[in-house]
Amino acid sequence: MKHLAFLVLLPLTLAITACPSKKKSEVTSKTVYMGDPQNLIKGTSRDTDAWKEGYFEDGETIYLDTIFNFAAYDEVNNKPVSQESIEQENAATKNPDSEDVMSVEFRVKVDSQGKITLINPALQLNILKQFTEHGPIVTVPGEDRTSMALSHISFSKDRSIFTMLINSYAPENKKGMLYLRFYKRPPTIPDLKPNTKYQFTNGPGVYSKWADTISLGLCDLKHQTTINDMIRKSVADWNSALPDANEINYRGVKSTYAPFSDLNQHCIYTINDFYFEPDMRSAGYGITLNTTTTNMMTIIDSDIVLFAKEFEKNGVPMTHPKLRENLYYTVIHELGHMLGLDHQFTPGIPSVMSYEFEVMQIQTYDREAIQELYGQ
Repeated sequence: MKHLAFLVLLPLTLAITACPSKKKSEVTSKTVYMGDPQNLIKGTSRDTDAWKEGYFEDGETIYLDTIFNFAAYDEVNNKPVSQESIEQENAATKNPDSEDVMSVEFRVKVDSQGKITLINPALQLNILKQFTEHGPIVTVPGEDRTSMALSHISFSKDRSIFTMLINSYAPENKKGMLYLRFYKRPPTIPDLKPNTKYQFTNGPGVYSKWADTISLGLCDLKHQTTINDMIRKSVADWNSALPDANEINYRGVKSTYAPFSDLNQHCIYTINDFYFEPDMRSAGYGITLNTTTTNMMTIIDSDIVLFAKEFEKNGVPMTHPKLRENLYYTVIHELGHMLGLDHQFTPGIPSVMSYEFEVMQIQTYDREAIQELYGQ
């Protein structure tokens, strides 16, 4: 993940085989097939027209704070894998400074034909009115003009934030799905509160939280029977610690839904045929993508993505009884991220925000952290 500003993408990654050899060996790498990126949006309802509705003004400046490519192929090396190294890699976020909230500025150019160009000295994106079977063509100077297409665009309710999913179709070894998030105003550093005891998603002194009740759905028609009860149970556990005004309202399975990048629905997704973690010795079961307001204080959108192929690294399908505890722990852990909590790896402090699977319900730390965050 290239962190341009205050993206909150929080993975749950665990070592499933951690037996490094005692012999010193040369570090080598290999290419791993992650899956067809189209599987990330399979079965979703996508919008490729909203960008034409007068949102962009010629000459204005917008700010890119997040860019991530879900690539069909990734590299992995043979360095030893351990739970300790994974926890270090996913340590809790520190309080932000001016470098953390840097964003990439783009100037918008709109011509009389409806072509929109987002211009930056290092990167230029052209969104054309011409359509392919995949959506409006997106071009980057020097690249194949027909190799990329806008797959989905979404705007926040106040129109201050928008996200784009761009598909790259050719050549095969460069196939990928690009996720971009833009703000209409530059990001700012919030007033930090003097708290170091609890870990929050944007830093221990940044109280990023939801302003209202959270409406949550399950965007997964394949595994709904198995996952539904787990979500209800873990939601009830978190709601017992939350003020009534901020409770999670779980609405069950959604029959139609937009991709995970959409800013106006809060969902738990299951991706069936795509790996998140290229190393077969560890598993990245799920990620949570949080979007906050420009000042980081209010969470306006959050989606949880579970990767079925990551569970299958254990040798059985995600919904197998052998993995029931793993799946439940992943759900309750990711819901903690959705609410605004970061990882808690301090030894001796039990928490569902740790990577300890023995902890299957929220602990004293989790309850106190949520009540500190939401002011109860």
